[in-house]
Amino acid sequence: VQAIIGGSVGLSFSQETFTLLKGIWSPALILFTFHTLFSLLLALFMYRLLNIDLITALCGTAPAGLSEMVLLAEEYKASLPSVVIMHMFRILLIVTSMPFIIQFIN
Repeated sequence: VQAIIGGSVGLSFSQETFTLLKGIWSPALILFTFHTLFSLLLALFMYRLLNIDLITALCGTAPAGLSEMVLLAEEYKASLPSVVIMHMFRILLIVTSMPFIIQFIN
């Protein structure tokens, strides 16, 4: 399903799409950098202060999809239940808090 969606999005690109993308490269790069840095710092915090295995903390806080992180956690023998719970909490927190944040901003 993800491949079909990606293909349909990719096929709908036009010259106007590439023109619009030029304006968002720097904000996207800044967002990627801060998101990754925050995830790494949170994983180190969890490792040092909460005594969570480093691989489990990295897989649980990584800015990636749940399915990808579960596969990595399984490959590197991390705690799968912990990784799943961290990602599910992140997803639920985002889904439940974003409407309030958007309403507050507007």
